[in-house]
Amino acid sequence: MTRIFLRKPPQQHLQRQLNPGDALSESIHSVVANDPPLHHVLSGEQPLVLIFVRHSGCPFAERDVKAARRAQAEYPQARYCLVTHGDQALTERWLQQIGGVGEVLWYHDAERRLHGAFGLGYSSAWHFMGWRSLLGVIRLWPQGIRNRIATGTRWQKSGVFVVTHQRLIWCRIASSAEQNLLPDGSVFKEGA
Repeated sequence: MTRIFLRKPPQQHLQRQLNPGDALSESIHSVVANDPPLHHVLSGEQPLVLIFVRHSGCPFAERDVKAARRAQAEYPQARYCLVTHGDQALTERWLQQIGGVGEVLWYHDAERRLHGAFGLGYSSAWHFMGWRSLLGVIRLWPQGIRNRIATGTRWQKSGVFVVTHQRLIWCRIASSAEQNLLPDGSVFKEGA
């Protein structure tokens, strides 16, 4: 297992955090312009669920990748996209270890520019070292979910954003590392 310790890289440029009803900013479109599949889905009418996972190798990120694969199968009317950061080769190895992404799109945001465009900055140490997060890790062990190949930064916040018609219709920013729940299918009906 690679160790990332507590090193905190420089904060990426942050835009204001979007709220439901807000139109996507030009900075979001410019970040994904070089990724035709994501740019196409982001600009379309089909709901897109962007899942900004914690650093690769994090048990909570593994939980969210597996949940995204299940949700993509359960809610085919939406597209799911995982957003990762850190070293791309290590992230690819980690994704292979946990079963890949399946039908889910994957966008690797090495410099965390898309994170910043959605207003996702750094958390506090309590966010990932607090008792809720530590207990959350223990609760995942029986499912075979644990720390694995690590890359990126532990300080990066995670979040989930649902976009349709180039507007944000739903979001959840994790208040602690273990909290990053995907929406249920009702959000797609509300945003239509």
